[in-house]
Formats: sequence, structure tokens, C-alpha cells
Amino acid sequence: MASPNDRMNDDDMAGRGLHDDSTTRHQTPEHVEELHFGDSARGAYYDDDGKPRKRGFFWRFSRAAKAENADEAKTRRESGAAGTAAGTTSVANTVESQPRPEHESRTQTPTEPPHQEPAIGRIAMSEPEPEPASTPARTPVIPTTLTVSGQSGDGTATANHGWTVARKCVTIIMTMVVVAAAGCTSFWMWENRLRPITVTVNGTSVKTRVNTSLITLLNINDGFGTQAGKLLSVSGKTLDEHGGDRYAVTLGNTEVKSSDLASTRVNDGDVLFVKNGKDTTEPHQVVRAAIPFGNDVNLKGGGTIQYVEQQGVDGVKEQWVGEQSKETVDKKVLKEPVNFKVTTKSPNPQDGKKYIALTFDDGPSKYTQDILNILNEKGVHATFFNLSEQGTEFPDQEKAVAAAGNEVASHSVSHKYLPKLSRDDLRKEINDSFAPIEANTGGSGRMFRSPYGAFEAQQWVDSTDLISMNVLWSIDTEDWRRPGPDKIHDAVLGHARNGSIVLMHDGGGDRSQDIEALPRIIDDLKNEGFTFVTVSEMIKLDGTFPQHVMDNQPVPAVANASKDSAASGSADASSSPTTK
Repeated sequence: MASPNDRMNDDDMAGRGLHDDSTTRHQTPEHVEELHFGDSARGAYYDDDGKPRKRGFFWRFSRAAKAENADEAKTRRESGAAGTAAGTTSVANTVESQPRPEHESRTQTPTEPPHQEPAIGRIAMSEPEPEPASTPARTPVIPTTLTVSGQSGDGTATANHGWTVARKCVTIIMTMVVVAAAGCTSFWMWENRLRPITVTVNGTSVKTRVNTSLITLLNINDGFGTQAGKLLSVSGKTLDEHGGDRYAVTLGNTEVKSSDLASTRVNDGDVLFVKNGKDTTEPHQVVRAAIPFGNDVNLKGGGTIQYVEQQGVDGVKEQWVGEQSKETVDKKVLKEPVNFKVTTKSPNPQDGKKYIALTFDDGPSKYTQDILNILNEKGVHATFFNLSEQGTEFPDQEKAVAAAGNEVASHSVSHKYLPKLSRDDLRKEINDSFAPIEANTGGSGRMFRSPYGAFEAQQWVDSTDLISMNVLWSIDTEDWRRPGPDKIHDAVLGHARNGSIVLMHDGGGDRSQDIEALPRIIDDLKNEGFTFVTVSEMIKLDGTFPQHVMDNQPVPAVANASKDSAASGSADASSSPTTK
């Protein structure tokens, strides 16, 4: 098949009137044969002499070119072997004797040497039918039979030569890629791993390779003559003379941690200083522990109302627990403790009036109703500090007292001396004393008066969450001595002041003298301008007490929760030793 570059055949030219048979004999078309390269057919072109036309650079790699070169080589060998002109003549006669296509006979001269057909790459073709004499030009014959000459040992090309060339090209390209990659890898290894550099260690130049780690440099130079530090316990005792850091290294002006020696790389021109290793503290756990709060209980002020001014809160400290030594050592305070503070003061209303509070202890009893009748008759209220065992025995009297508008508070269960009780017994005594009061009166206040007024610092620490205050007195009538109604009366009137709290009894013995003296006491105090109030009312009139005291409740639970949280602490594990 001809390409667009090929000449038009004679028929085309004749049809278009471009020539006739007499003037265009030399323009006969080229013969076309189909050649098989591998599994595909490609066109090969032959000129009028029967020789393949050379088509440029890729022609030299074609099968036709290989066949031509092989045929010419074979001809030279045969000619050399014959060595005579006779042999050449014989070959020429043989060639001339063979039938020749008409177009060959027209284009060759008698003196022209016979053309040798390629030994391989030619395909047998059907002979064209004789051309009529009147036809000026012939149409090229289309081959009807395709055959491929076989491969022989004389150097002729194989059918797969085209694919062999492609494989060779791919091989060359792959080889070039591999060589380039190997070159790049070698260059990278040289620049980043193998290139020699010089660093200065303790003033001396040392040769090494680029990207060497500090730990490697130190190990191959035996630490430059340095010694390891000691391994110490958390308390500072020596556990191992050479168990500490192996080196102390400074790179430039920066000290390098032991944990960073393996990851730190040296560069050309770096300046290092290597010294003896530092002492190291053994691996340990870091835990948090509570620092118990202290007590600041001041009960010497002489006030009638004792209460918690500031709740105690434990501090927090850091402790180290050595894994090898098993020692536990306090290291630092993370949070300072807040001392528990109890204070005492007397109420002092400042509205220009005089107020006084009557109180009765150890009831209820058979005398309680008589006292209650006097109070109701005089139109005043008082505060009753009852024993819970008495409230259980006389519940109606206790209910009547509360119903009349009086205040009912606790005086313990059975009037025990509280400082002698254990913490658990103390808490039980106080807790149990409020139950009958709540049952009989419905009140939920936590006002308390300790028997004999005995309530010391430890009792405050043990029961701070149970009571709002401990109420004492400023006037003691000593009615328990039974001094007579007049002395009881005079004790009150002789010491009455604004904010005074008077101690009397409605139980615990014969209280007939109190019943006889009480009407005169109330009348005379009124004549002096006093107003009778309960203890809670007196505290509110003062206005300077903490809110939980005015509300008659213990210290808020939030303060206790804060204390518990600080005391519980937490633990953090640390497996790495500490360098000193």
C-alpha cells in the first residue's frame, strides 16, 4: 500500500491526461508487496530496479533492510568463492533466463547488471495477466497470496525482529533509569550518611561522619574519659556509685538532656563539651497526700455564742515513693491547709433597744407547764434547751412549749460530760439528741448547749458538721443551788445588759423557786425597758454572725466537700529518674 508521498500510478496519470504511454515509460509505479513483521502486515516499497526504497532512519531497522543486507552479504560471499568471471556470467545468465515482469524489461538497459531479489522478506505473488497491447499503462497487481520466507542460518532476519527492537529500547531506557536512581542514592548516602565532618570536643578536633548521633559519638570515643554520676534514693542516699547519668553534654551553649542524646545529631563544625555525668534520683512515683488542717479554736473570749468561723480544709503535698529504696519523702506543698477556726462572741443588737433572752435547761419536766403558763401570761418567749430522754418522757410539754412560740434546742441526750467521750460516742450523743425534738416540734435547727458548758477544741473538730453553735450564758442564777426566789431574782436584775442570756432550769430537780421568782423577774426587766427574745432572734438582731449561724445550721456542706477533696489527693506514676 502506497503512502500519500508516493507517485501516482500510470493509470491515474493517464486518466487525468498527464502523460501517455510514449512519454511516461520512466514513471511506472512501484511494486507493492505485503510483508509480515510479527503478527502485523506492513508495506514495503520497491523501486523500478526491484530494490527496496530506503525510507529514512527507521528503514535501517526494518525487516526488508535486514533482508537486503543479508542478501548482499551472501552474494559477496558467493562471488568471492567462485573467483571467476564465468561464475558471474553464469549467475547473470541465470537471472536473465528467468521471466521478468514487463515493467522491469522496460526500465532496465541491456548493460545493466541483473538485479538480485532479496533472499528473505519477499512474498510470492500471483503473476499479473498479460497486458493488452493497446493499453498504455498497467494497474498494479494486488497480491493474492501472502507467505513469509523462513529463517535460515545465513543472517536473515526473523519475523519477530520488530518486537526485539522494542524490547531493546525498553531495556536501554530501564537501564538508564536504574543507573540514574543508583547515582541519586549514592549521592544522598554520601551527603547524609558517609561524608566526613569535623567537630570540636573539649577543645580537640574529632573526625566523624555526618548525621552521627551524640550517643554514638560518645560511645565510640568511650565518653571522652568522663565518669558516670551516682544513683540516689528519693531521700538522697547513694544506691549505686555509677548508676547516674553517663555524660553531661553541652552542644554550643545548650545543655543536652540524657534522653535527647540519641536523637541529637552533630553537624560539621559543632562545638561540644563533655563532662562527668550528673547524679540521678532513682525512678519513683509522684503521689499526692493530704496535709491535715490545724485547729484555731479560741474559746477564751468570754462570748456566749461559740460557732465555726472558718472550716478546716486539708492541704495537699507532693510525695516521692522510690521504686528501689521504697522510701516515701515529702517534696513540696501543692496547697496550704486552711485551719479550722472556732470563735466566740456575745450578741449585741444595735437598734437602740435593750434585749434579753431567758433560757431553761434540763426539761421538759413536771415544772415545764407552770413556767410555760407564766410566759404565756406575761406575753414573752424563751428558749428551752431540752434533754432528749426528757423529751421522750414528757412529749406533750415539749410540744406545748414549741406551740406557744418558744424556741426548743438540744442539751444532749442525758447530760453527759462530753469531753470524756470518744469521737464516735460524742457524735452519737449529739445526733440522737435532735431526733425527739424534730419529732415533737417539727423544728430542724441545730442549736446546741453542752452540759456544764463543757465543749472544747477537740469536740468542735469532731462535731463541726453536726451543730450550728454552742450557746452559753452571761447570767447564771445558780438556781440549781436553790438559793431562794429573791437571790434568783436579784442575780438576773443585777447583771442584765443588752444582749444578755440568762441561765435557769425547768428540770433536773425541784424548780419551785424558779417558778416563784420568774413573774417578778419579767415584770422588773420590762420596767427597765428590756424586750424578751429567743436566742435565735438575738443573733439575728446583732447582724454580725455568719449566715449559717443566723440560719441555725451547721457549716455548709460545700466547705466539707472541699476539705474531703483536698485530703483525698491523687497519684501520678513516674518511671524516669530525676537528675540533680
